Amino acid sequence: KRLVELNTEIIQQKRVLRALQRDRASVEDELNATATFPILTLPVEITIEIFICDGEYLVSLQVPLSLASCCRLWRTIALATPSLW
Repeated sequence: KRLVELNTEIIQQKRVLRALQRDRASVEDELNATATFPILTLPVEITIEIFICDGEYLVSLQVPLSLASCCRLWRTIALATPSLW
């Protein structure tokens, strides 16, 4: 009887371990995504200021187009910032 109880407990603990490993992998993925591109964690207001400062050096549409083609977030910000255009 004790052996059956222990085997049952082992099975339950393995399930718990698998769930924890999935949770850990999910958290690691989130951390890696942020660590890879920490600039994407800046507040939108700061990102806009950076875009505007960068655009002051060039008069053409090259800067806003380049910024808008970088990623979805930057595209949204660039298109919503009239002073870039």
